Amino acid sequence: MKIIKNIIIKNIAKFLIITTRNTIGLTGVVGTSITGFFSVLLWFLYYFEVIENPYMGIVVYLMLPGVFFCCLFLVAVGYYLGYKKIQTEEYKIRIFLIAALTLLNILIVVVGVGGGVSYMNTSSFCGEVCHSVMKPEYTVYQNSAHSKVKCVECHKGEGPSWFVKSKVSGLKQIAAIFLNSYSRPVESPVHHLRPARDTCEKCHWPAKFHGDTRKLITKYDTDESNTPNFTILYMKVGGQRVYDGEYEGIHWHVSKDYNIKYRALDKRRYKIGWVRVTKKDGSVTEYMSEEYTKIENKEELEEKEMDCIDCHNRPTHQFELPEKALADSLTLGLIDKTLPFIYREGLKILKEEYTSGQIEKNISTSLRSFYDKEYPNIVKQKAAAIEKASQELINIYKKNVFPEMSLKWGYHLSHIGHNNTPGCGRCHNAEMVTKEGKNISDVEADCDNCHDIAAEEEQNFCSIQKLLHPGSALDCEE
Repeated sequence: MKIIKNIIIKNIAKFLIITTRNTIGLTGVVGTSITGFFSVLLWFLYYFEVIENPYMGIVVYLMLPGVFFCCLFLVAVGYYLGYKKIQTEEYKIRIFLIAALTLLNILIVVVGVGGGVSYMNTSSFCGEVCHSVMKPEYTVYQNSAHSKVKCVECHKGEGPSWFVKSKVSGLKQIAAIFLNSYSRPVESPVHHLRPARDTCEKCHWPAKFHGDTRKLITKYDTDESNTPNFTILYMKVGGQRVYDGEYEGIHWHVSKDYNIKYRALDKRRYKIGWVRVTKKDGSVTEYMSEEYTKIENKEELEEKEMDCIDCHNRPTHQFELPEKALADSLTLGLIDKTLPFIYREGLKILKEEYTSGQIEKNISTSLRSFYDKEYPNIVKQKAAAIEKASQELINIYKKNVFPEMSLKWGYHLSHIGHNNTPGCGRCHNAEMVTKEGKNISDVEADCDNCHDIAAEEEQNFCSIQKLLHPGSALDCEE
């Protein structure tokens, strides 16, 4: 055993002597030793979450394995150049040792590459490494209902082909970052996004969302008292009926018995010019707008099969408008509703444009200046409430507006409903007709197809409570 040990040590020593006879080999040996040591050390630190910085992940899983592989190549070149100058009797033993060391090095590289692939599939890599580009999307993602779902679950498919596609797309994005040629803000929608049946429907089942869903909408007047107004809608979400298997309600659009395709007249799919509905009996109905009929090369327009994302176009990266964001903060008690004109002034402040470095200072100064001038007594009584309101306004602004990416209020809008965007009205409007003149249905004329209005801008909260909780004993006054 001692003899074998001595032979191994002797041949390793000779291997190093031969390799380091030249600068190339010496560089490779030193580089491999250093990167190999730090790779193993940092893998353990990253695995046990001692290090959590996403940028360090690039070093651990991408840069170090790359440098290690290059140094390993230099070692091989150095040994070849050194071996040409000498002869040795232990050639076979040395070859064995070289092979063993090579396998060990390959193992280190494979572990590094495997860790790199896993690391690139993390949400922190997607959102934080390209910080300036993806900051808006990552910020709202962290506050969304899908914050526990990895980005790759929707943006990268399973299998080798989707892996290659995603990495090729990633290389283009990296090039755009280095060349500073990326879009500001990031454009939407993503035209190469996977179909919703491969993503959304892994967790959701539209056919089973049956019946009506109650929705309470709270708005506030711009008066001194910030008077709330309540609207109750019963949304006819629908789905597949249990008793006959037919589809009804809004989710009829994604019925497996019907196929809907459309062509948009713009890249953002805000304006739709053609819709084709194929029913389960094979019959086909086409609707088109007058603008669409005048287009010569209609086939060049993108043709898409309708799925969940065509209405739920901001399921995760949902930016709010100032009116809703501020109303929600008032409703949740994050801003004191008894502060006079807080809704009006807060809205006015939010709609101003600020540079990244001005947001905190200008919002706080603006709100405090208003109350100092108009309500000095309120400043004395509710200084803490005003300060808390200022901080909440700052939070609202920084969650939805990103000056460095030229992202302003209302750029990324949701197609749910039809208040702030055409929404349902992109298809359901008076212009979309068949060749025979039959209308697809006008969302304004046929609003009860999607919802019933139980209360509209009602200011008496007691009446709203009775609608929300019918039959319960409520101690309130009309």
